[in-house]
Amino acid sequence: MQRLILTCVLMIHSYAMNACDICGCSVMSGSPGILPKYRSHLIGYRTSMRQFDNAHPPSIINPEGSKSSNYYTTHELWGRWYPHNKLQVFAGLPYNDYRLTENNHTKHISGFGDATLLLNYLLINTGDTGGQKFKHLLTLGLGAKFNTGKFDANEIAGFQLGSGTKDYQAYLSYTARLGQIGALSEINLRYMGINPNQYNFGDKLFFAQKMFYWVKLGQSSILPHIGYFYEKSGVDKVKGIVQDYTGGTSHLLGCGADLYISDFNLGFNIYKPVYQNVGDGMLSESPRLQFNLIYIINKKPSCN
Repeated sequence: MQRLILTCVLMIHSYAMNACDICGCSVMSGSPGILPKYRSHLIGYRTSMRQFDNAHPPSIINPEGSKSSNYYTTHELWGRWYPHNKLQVFAGLPYNDYRLTENNHTKHISGFGDATLLLNYLLINTGDTGGQKFKHLLTLGLGAKFNTGKFDANEIAGFQLGSGTKDYQAYLSYTARLGQIGALSEINLRYMGINPNQYNFGDKLFFAQKMFYWVKLGQSSILPHIGYFYEKSGVDKVKGIVQDYTGGTSHLLGCGADLYISDFNLGFNIYKPVYQNVGDGMLSESPRLQFNLIYIINKKPSCN
């Protein structure tokens, strides 16, 4: 979700336009989240929208400093393949639409971003066990992000369709459910590569904790949920030199709901930052939104 926090890359470019790396190339955390039917194939589409306001410090070119607004929309086609009863394969391809506005100037880029692949191994899975009130699922995953999106070495690092890097991630999730009440915990660690411009984005840490409630509505069901999300980014480097106003942390609270009708799932999420210190306080994020549509195929018997 394609791509989350990360850092403010304050670089001088033509008429002093700037951008942040998280809101651009790394907009998605790469975490599957709450999903239906552990043992079914899925194909999905999701749209995420994020807005950032940047305060840029004074420079030789702009002694008084400046402010900019950054708008990032990502449309992602993704899917889950279940080739084995202990293995899940996730893949996604985002299409990005980005706008950056500063000093009455607006830049716009759009196109395909960086494809992702995640292999999840199910260490524990009692979701298929009938007659059991308590069910839980523990998965461990390894994944990669590929540099399929366009990267322009002459453009600022944060305003790109792709990061120009090959990145790797480790993912751990635990879902527990007792009757209608459940919880999901996720940890995602991402190791960032170096792009052709010798720019090394800081490594990323994502943590999410969600609580949900399963409600049956005749032949359909709805799953409202609330959650906490934590993001941390290391500082960025160029040829090993630490870049100012990069790295930081963000804490978000949010809610959402998923509606299940037949083999379809419609859902939305909204998350609002409650504390953020990104780019030494130069970057401020507005509430983020995500909408998704999932089609469940090759449905297998399951009690989850």
